[in-house]
Amino acid sequence: MESSNNFKDSESELWNLFPEEYRTIIRKISRPLVFQKGEIVFQEEEPFKGFYWVHFGKFKIYNINYLGKESILRIVEPGHLIGAPLLLKQKKTYPVNLEALEFGSLFFFDSKLTLPILKDNPEIRNVLINMSFDYLFFLKEKTTSLMQNSLNERLMNYFAEKGACDTFVSLGIHKNQLALLLNASPEAISRSFRYLIDNQFIEESNEKYRIIKFIDP
Repeated sequence: MESSNNFKDSESELWNLFPEEYRTIIRKISRPLVFQKGEIVFQEEEPFKGFYWVHFGKFKIYNINYLGKESILRIVEPGHLIGAPLLLKQKKTYPVNLEALEFGSLFFFDSKLTLPILKDNPEIRNVLINMSFDYLFFLKEKTTSLMQNSLNERLMNYFAEKGACDTFVSLGIHKNQLALLLNASPEAISRSFRYLIDNQFIEESNEKYRIIKFIDP
């Protein structure tokens, strides 16, 4: 992990999420950090120190089960907030792991600096609450998807979220990571790809994919 002072505010939409009169306060407590591919940002049960906002790059949020198997909960990209609900609920530890999938950067907000500001400025707190709803809604949707949808449907939903209804999109991650994200084996993922392509649900071109039609419920 490296600290960086070479971030341009114009490159980030973070500050624009807050009312203009509070942006200077938020800037002062933020710390830009740079991570190399494979570098751990924090680990499960590690003491909670603050939350993060993705500036650029991809990071994975994941758990390790009792058998030592990794389960990816989400791949987070620029614009995603990580850990804000923990701050709002004043949790003591991180419940998940966070790792850089590629070279990337995060803005870090130390809880010791942020909590006093939230108490004095409810408008800032409200922004964080609204931003946190997205993650909580995602977790609910993912849990429902894993319980009710087939692997083929989960893979189709993944492509839809990437924008494959309108254009060809790349996976964005390796297939073994996609397997972990969709709670499947790499072999099952390969079979699902072949089924969706052979039955003309998706088409492939130069390692990119586009949705042709959806699977009937």
